[in-house]
Amino acid sequence: MLGALPVMLLALAEWLQLQTALTSAGSRGIVAGIALILAGLGLWLSIRQLTRAGESLQRSQAELRANMTWLRSVINGDDD
Repeated sequence: MLGALPVMLLALAEWLQLQTALTSAGSRGIVAGIALILAGLGLWLSIRQLTRAGESLQRSQAELRANMTWLRSVINGDDD
């Protein structure tokens, strides 16, 4: 499906050229600009989701460190 994206973008540019008085370069430029904006939006949303996922991992790592500290104190017989 990803391989069909350039073909679809070129077809959209061709359609835009036929519907307006734009040149081939103009219609391709407009379609490329829109595609870049959409790709940037997708990247931003992905980074935002990955950041949120990382926050839950940080809580798990902190809990693991606390559990390991407790386990070491139990094994070593440290009295707190």
